[in-house]
Amino acid sequence: IASVCGSNLVGVYNIHDGSFTQNNITSLFDDIKTEDRKYASCITTDHIRGHIIVGTSRNVGSLFIFDKNLKFIRALKLPEVIKWSRDILYHKGVLLICDFGGRCAYAVTMDTSKTEAELLYELPKPDIDGEIWCPFSICADRAGLYTSCGISEQFLGKCIITQHSQDGQQLLTTKRTEDTARCMTSLMTEKGEKLVATSRSGKILCYSLMPE
Repeated sequence: IASVCGSNLVGVYNIHDGSFTQNNITSLFDDIKTEDRKYASCITTDHIRGHIIVGTSRNVGSLFIFDKNLKFIRALKLPEVIKWSRDILYHKGVLLICDFGGRCAYAVTMDTSKTEAELLYELPKPDIDGEIWCPFSICADRAGLYTSCGISEQFLGKCIITQHSQDGQQLLTTKRTEDTARCMTSLMTEKGEKLVATSRSGKILCYSLMPE
């Protein structure tokens, strides 16, 4: 299990022996010029290649890639349209990014032999209440359906969950939530797959996932 926090500590927890390894990656930001605070904002893993991918804060414009032992591999420059990687998900060979600064979710290439990622497409936006919904968190269920969380730019406590098709290019459903969902993941239980989200008020929200 890989984790990251705003103090730039990237960690790997071994569920088999209980060991924990962490690495401070602050020095990787030294050559990046921005007036904004520079920090690691999110994390995802490529289980096939054994890579750990770390997203970064506003206007940093790069991802950092490590191996499973937290050895740094390379930085990957993001397309300029992406301003702030609030959450990322490696899924079926592409990287999905919740760009909180640009208020969009994107899919980009994930080729570690190159130094720059290429923009593939933008995920369709929800059209509800005339609001501009900002993607906050993204995950996938076992069928490969993308599920992202949006929050209005005014931070009024409004929140919806959106479900996209397997390729991320069709918006299938939207659901209003009774609380501000901040971070989501899918979870397999004895009663089927669930979508679990934490909220700003400290609650844990749980939703049943229906097959496409």
